[in-house]
Amino acid sequence: MIALTVVLGPKLLPHRAPASAPKDLSEHADTLAAQSRLDGEAAEFSVEDGAIEIVIPPRSPFLGDTVHPGMRTDSGDLIIEAIQRSGDHLERADLRVGDVLVMRGAWEALESRSLDAGLLPVDKPDAVRRQSVHLGPRAYASIAVLAVICAMLAVNVIPAGVVVIAAPVLVGARVISVGQAQHSVSLTTLVIVSGMVPMSTAMQTSGLADALSTWLVDVFGGSSPYLLLAAIVVIVLVLGQLLSNLATVLIVVPVAIAVSTTAGLSPLPMMMGITVAGAASFLTPVTTAGNLMLQEPGAYRFGDYWRLGLPCILLFAVVAIFLVPAVWPFHG
Repeated sequence: MIALTVVLGPKLLPHRAPASAPKDLSEHADTLAAQSRLDGEAAEFSVEDGAIEIVIPPRSPFLGDTVHPGMRTDSGDLIIEAIQRSGDHLERADLRVGDVLVMRGAWEALESRSLDAGLLPVDKPDAVRRQSVHLGPRAYASIAVLAVICAMLAVNVIPAGVVVIAAPVLVGARVISVGQAQHSVSLTTLVIVSGMVPMSTAMQTSGLADALSTWLVDVFGGSSPYLLLAAIVVIVLVLGQLLSNLATVLIVVPVAIAVSTTAGLSPLPMMMGITVAGAASFLTPVTTAGNLMLQEPGAYRFGDYWRLGLPCILLFAVVAIFLVPAVWPFHG
């Protein structure tokens, strides 16, 4: 898959410049230091604190306030490091619309201040911190929690559904806040999955899965189990371009189990074939979060995805139909 992407990607995908590429903030501390004439500790970012630029917008309640470098805010948690007006550096100013203040303090205080209705951050503090600060204790704590969860899943110490305990552990360790945890939940995915689970159950209890499996066995079962697996894989590949891969798997799994039972085959190659094919949602940007995340940075259009997506889907189909039964036989 990696080799296919490396070889065919540059040839099949268009080369466009994104209209709104995300900023590179990795050298933001040096940029602020050069533009605002900051020296020493004022130009350094750490895991605990940093600096951001704040613009005074129209109708700000801070208009007319007198400020100067070295002055602390009313809350006492931030320091004004520099003041700029139309490119000029000021040693003292009565704030006007468009004035730019460089504020320094703890990242949490900068984040809180940037949400003030009377202030407009040039760059969000969280984005600046993530790109310009090296990994800190919280990042290593996240890595440790991830490693422990993966290890416990690998040795079957905990069921897969229990991985949600990682979220409260990270919140309890103050690695992330409750608000950050809530914002990281994809409501779209949650609604789709919660809707597909009862649909999967309904297909089993209503007899629809058995009816579809009987039809598939009647059409393809007389010749080769590979044709049955191919039919299941094709269904998954088609649905996977319209629905999320998880929703597709939930819909097709009961059909595949019924097909295996009716044809007297092991369900393992069917399940693993579905697993492989379910990951091949490459033709559209809307079925997986990864596809959608790449659309804007790569300046891709909806119709661009099939160019590289189609060869990738064919590769996944070959693996699911021919390689999977070699590892998990039909008669095991």
